[in-house]
Parts: sequence; structure tokens; C-alpha cells
Amino acid sequence: MKIIIVIDVTPFRPISSTLSCLGFTFLGPEPTLYVSMGSISESDLPCEIWSSLRRQAKGHAQLGQIPQRLSKVLSCHTNAVNSIQWSPTYSHLLASVGMDHAVCVWNVWCRSQQKARVFKYHNAVVKDVRWSRQGLSLLSSGYDCSSRLVNVGKGIETQFFKEDQSVGVIKFHLDKDSLFISRGSKGLLRLGLCELAK
Repeated sequence: MKIIIVIDVTPFRPISSTLSCLGFTFLGPEPTLYVSMGSISESDLPCEIWSSLRRQAKGHAQLGQIPQRLSKVLSCHTNAVNSIQWSPTYSHLLASVGMDHAVCVWNVWCRSQQKARVFKYHNAVVKDVRWSRQGLSLLSSGYDCSSRLVNVGKGIETQFFKEDQSVGVIKFHLDKDSLFISRGSKGLLRLGLCELAK
């Protein structure tokens, strides 16, 4: 399955210097559960995007317009994609989940390898994905009756939340980073407490 994305290159928050260390050494689980494909660093940002961002920062761009020439085709999932979400902190990172039980992290600015991470911790369809506010953790949920928290930089599952229903929707609390709510197939809402990567 292909994801076609038209990227609006509006100005974004600068990436902290700590992100550059995330792409180097990973101590993680078995290779079948986590695959590091490329970098999650913004250092691969093409010069034409940097130029566009600089122009927009000076007020020369009209916000809200769809770019006419910049688009990417991201290909990873082998079946339908159920949810996608941009990182709220690192605007070059995108997460997607699908019917193929996979959670993919994309570095859309990278020239060579846009697929940066593939997590296969779920053993059924993955329905939803959410970035933590600081952008270092991903929360995903699915038909395996679980929600799973992953440290994106280290590539490890840090928490597993088991339920008695398939989990279709998850949301982080707006103010309390460690709280999330899930909605399942039985109509139950569950509040969860997680420990986020720092």
C-alpha cells in the first residue's frame, strides 16, 4: 500500500540537538519486531525545502495553500493504512499504522531512505497511532486488544496495555503528557497512565 503525501512546507519548530543522537546506536528487541531503516534526524532536509522555509519565515508565503511541486510517495505497508499522524515536535517525522500489523515511522525529508523505523509489536490490525507531545514516544492501538508505547529513538516497546476489547481510538491528554484515553469495540473508555521517553 502506498501513502501519497503532499507536503506543506510551512515553518516548523527547530529540532533539538538531542535528536541527532537518536539515529546511531539502538539496543532493542528482536529484529523481527523492530527494524531501523533510515535516519530520524532532520539533517537530510533537502536544500530546496530549507530555502522554502526561509522564504516563508520572512512572510513571503501564503499559508494554507497546497504546494504545486513538492510531493512524496511513501511505500511500506502491505495492506490498507488506517491512521497517520505528524509528530507535533519534529515536523519531518510521520507515523502510520495499518492492516499489516505494522507501525511505520517516516522521515519525509530524507533523500535516500524515508522509511526510518518499522515496529511489529502488534499481532493483529493496528487501528490508531499518536505521538507524545515531546515527540520521542509513539502510542498505537489495535485489534489485538492492546495499546503499546514505543520509544522511537531506541526502538523498544516501553509499555504494554492489555484490554478485553479491540482498541480503535487513542488520544493523549492535552495537558498531562502521561495520560491517555482509549476507546474500544465494546464501547468502553479506558484511562491509561504511561511513562514517556525523555
